[in-house]
Amino acid sequence: MAEMERFLKSLSSVQIQSSYTPFPAKQSIRRELHTFSDASDKAIGAVTYLRTTDGSCQIHISFVMGKAKLAPKAATTIPWLELCRAVLAAEVEEVSRIHRTTSQEQWRYVRTELNPADKATRSVKVKELQESPWITGPEFLRKPKPSLPYAPCELTNHEIKDDPEVRPTVTCRKPVVYGACLGSERFSKFSSWNRLMRAFANLIHIIHSRSKITERNAANCNGWHICQQPRSLEEFQKAKNVILTSTQNEAFREEIVSLVNGDVLKGCTFGKLNPNLDKDGILRVGGRVCNAHVSEKEMHPVLLRKNHHVTELIIQHCHQLCKHQGRLFTLRTLQNEGYWVIGGKRYILSKIIHCCVICKRLRGKLETQLMGDLPKERLTSAPPFTFVGVDVLGPWLVSARRTRGGQAHSKRWAVMFTCLVSRGVHIEVIEAMDSSCLRRFFAMRGPAKQIGDRTAVPTLWEPAMKLEDASLRRT
Repeated sequence: MAEMERFLKSLSSVQIQSSYTPFPAKQSIRRELHTFSDASDKAIGAVTYLRTTDGSCQIHISFVMGKAKLAPKAATTIPWLELCRAVLAAEVEEVSRIHRTTSQEQWRYVRTELNPADKATRSVKVKELQESPWITGPEFLRKPKPSLPYAPCELTNHEIKDDPEVRPTVTCRKPVVYGACLGSERFSKFSSWNRLMRAFANLIHIIHSRSKITERNAANCNGWHICQQPRSLEEFQKAKNVILTSTQNEAFREEIVSLVNGDVLKGCTFGKLNPNLDKDGILRVGGRVCNAHVSEKEMHPVLLRKNHHVTELIIQHCHQLCKHQGRLFTLRTLQNEGYWVIGGKRYILSKIIHCCVICKRLRGKLETQLMGDLPKERLTSAPPFTFVGVDVLGPWLVSARRTRGGQAHSKRWAVMFTCLVSRGVHIEVIEAMDSSCLRRFFAMRGPAKQIGDRTAVPTLWEPAMKLEDASLRRT
């Protein structure tokens, strides 16, 4: 570091003359710029000198500009580095590229020991820099032009082998496109009809903005851009025609060719529909309803093939317009929008409605809970009311008796005893929460073997459960 600092301080002693010539510029009869460049695996450099000839044919050399930089990491071969130093030499002369600003006759070859730019690719001591050819210029520039030691470069057609910068062969393939069909693989990337239409409308808008400038896009819509303005109805109609034309060219290619040639459709599945082509080249349904008071798209709908992605997107769009109604509503909405799907009834039911999540929620069957095994009390053969379940209903207000001020009201409840085996029902009316109904039930039906579950017996029957087991069970 100390030695490097000493070298940097000694650069202050290097001086370059500020004037290019020792005489006025008007006295010069010829001025030439000579640029030298060199490259190594460590650095590349270029230097320019002004060669001036005065009236007495004296030649003066002056330093104009020098530039050096490290070799780029991407340049792994010497030929690549030579190209880099040629570009650097062209940039020194304020030229952007080699082939655009220079010709072959301007380039010469100079040997390494005579090339002053060689100093930029090597390490030179500061004390030797002042007297080096990098500052003073090469001596052969001070001689007359016929004695210059370099000769013009010649391009040769010799075959170059084992050079990574030269490709041995170049293969060029020419694509052949049959027809003007976009292909359905482009449409399969879209999940809705509106998105597909909007994407192609934006593409058509960009094509128009690149081809011509209109009043609408004169300000901001020029070239490839992301336009924030809404698309026009004309652009959406053109996008729709492009999509339908591409879809029909894939599905009905032979039929369309036959109609264009004026041939009769033979063996066609939709020949009874009397199809024809409109002015946009779209295949539509014919028929004898030209005098009907309906719109043109309902009168002559567009023919579509089922099991196609675009057809599925259109049917899904119409299915959403009719608020997820059934097959007939969806089919009618599809016809109102101007589309005729071959075999559409079954396709709408099996492909669209059957796969629609919202329709499954609206029309799907309710799921039932899987019940557990029945208890053994329900499955044991026994006399009626041997195994009993109990429930209480009410209360109800009933008129108990008459009073001077009117009628006295009191509450009544109903206790329902259910046989767990025969499903028989016995109902008792009670006036208070006591076990009187239980005694009446035993008196009429006989003692029960089990009343519900002891762990789940309501608090109403706690006094009754304190009775002896002999009154609750059969002996």
